[in-house]
Amino acid sequence: MYQYVFSGLRVSSEFKFTIADCEAFDGLPDVTIRFVQDLEKPSNPIYSDDIVTAAAGDVWFCASDELAYRVIGGSEILIARGKHVSNADVNLYLVGTGFGVLCLQRDLIPFHCSAVEHNGHAVAFSGESGVGKSTLAAALSQLGYGHVCDDVCIANPTLTPMQVQPMPKGLKLWDDAAAQLNIAQGTRVSADPDFHKSYVSVDRADHAGGLLFNRIYILDNDIASEFSVHELKGAEKHAELRRAIYREEWLHFLQEPRKTFDLVSTLASKLQVFAFKRPDDLARIKESAGILARHFDDGAPE
Repeated sequence: MYQYVFSGLRVSSEFKFTIADCEAFDGLPDVTIRFVQDLEKPSNPIYSDDIVTAAAGDVWFCASDELAYRVIGGSEILIARGKHVSNADVNLYLVGTGFGVLCLQRDLIPFHCSAVEHNGHAVAFSGESGVGKSTLAAALSQLGYGHVCDDVCIANPTLTPMQVQPMPKGLKLWDDAAAQLNIAQGTRVSADPDFHKSYVSVDRADHAGGLLFNRIYILDNDIASEFSVHELKGAEKHAELRRAIYREEWLHFLQEPRKTFDLVSTLASKLQVFAFKRPDDLARIKESAGILARHFDDGAPE
């Protein structure tokens, strides 16, 4: 069994994570990860389709015909893999959907975001998949902002001030984005030859023990002719924060609706939320990073 302290959780795992570093700990683990031959689905499900079957505190999901996971009670992840499934693909879904579901079971909030460090705070960028979160974080890292996380950050909404625990998954870029930023590519994210994305190396922020968190930028998919940043308030802010939760489309069976509403309301009271619109032009990514860097310093948190 390998030991990790992963996003603030003590993890004991039969699987050697390909990104996180091992870190010994004393006492019992918070989370155990095991491989099994046969992975049963939860009994008495409240939701079921071809991809996911969910009961209270118990979620089964499949990534492919040969790879499935079951997340139980916020403390256990079971994995069934076929002989042709690569470690890269096991890792990809484990530290993505697997841990995202587990954290929601523990009443933690997994934000679907990338983030950099600014003056001791984590500044996050959220938006739909493919909108450019990782590319923007990589461009900001080239301006001297330490990289905090890619894809997921874990927030504890009960803490004041709120902090995030980065999920150390490594920064992933599409081939064209890495070429545009002139960043050398490393290990491929998936064994799928049609998945043109690789891990890249950037300077990381020192985030031992977590980082203060009170600002998030929503990257807009709408094509804009000019750059703009404006703060969101009220119902619009609430809706964007809900959409920023990892696997938001599964919330209807992962939590009671009232509980989700209360959690998002708590987040809204602790976070500034900004909409960032920019031209849909990869060649202007460094310009995008420069505009955001200037906005960081305009009204930056104390």
